[in-house]
Amino acid sequence: MAAAAVHLLRRCSGSYAPARQLAHLATRRFYTVEASPQTPSPPSLPPLQQNPAAPEPGPVVRRLNAAFETHPVASIACLLTSEMASIYGAHALLLAAHADIPASFAVAFALSRTLRRARLPAELALAAGLARLVPALRAVRVTALLNALPAPRAATSAQLTTSRWGRWLGRAGSAARATVDRYGAAYFVAARYLGVGIVLTLYGALGTGIDVAAYLERLGASPALGTTLGTWAAAVTMSSAVYPATVVLAGLAAPAVGRTGTALLRRVRPPSPSA
Repeated sequence: MAAAAVHLLRRCSGSYAPARQLAHLATRRFYTVEASPQTPSPPSLPPLQQNPAAPEPGPVVRRLNAAFETHPVASIACLLTSEMASIYGAHALLLAAHADIPASFAVAFALSRTLRRARLPAELALAAGLARLVPALRAVRVTALLNALPAPRAATSAQLTTSRWGRWLGRAGSAARATVDRYGAAYFVAARYLGVGIVLTLYGALGTGIDVAAYLERLGASPALGTTLGTWAAAVTMSSAVYPATVVLAGLAAPAVGRTGTALLRRVRPPSPSA
């Protein structure tokens, strides 16, 4: 019956070219199967590979996220304290090592501050690469710290939404939050490391033939002042280099600090008895 159907399809095709092609393909398919009924079926294609699931965050990342969500105020306080401690610790280490940091390093550090807005595309590109290389950084939910910020009043919020600068600030804040949500802690680490690289690059460029100390002396700055500024600039740069360790230590200490602060507040201001 299948052969009769193929023959009828050939006769009805007439001079219509697509119908003839269809009949030819059907005939070839039918006779090929009839001629070799034992032909094995072609191997089945493997299923489409799904995107691999994101790896589960490690214990350190889980503790950081839990600290940021449950103790945002204590986390911010610990971050600021640990960063200041790393700066002063690096400064003390440089003084103990009798490191003579020239004034040109302070100038390079100051020049790098003026490039913060221009280097934003480079920061985003570096954050994207770092998030792929170290997925754990992307899993850190830094935006949970925003819960510690007070909500704006209704009048202030209305003023911000009606004024031009308020709308611009709102869009800038939304873009910043979206960036942090996308890259997590990878963005902050990338920004710090890129800043360190820019400072070292500018310092190397200034050392190729520009006598920064002579220019500072013309402005009335003593060599001792230039060395002091250079040492502090080097201390800040060193603290940026160890920024990931600073975040981890702050996140691990935040729950204990938060619980201690809550207990102290309860002693100072005991809860009022219920009516």
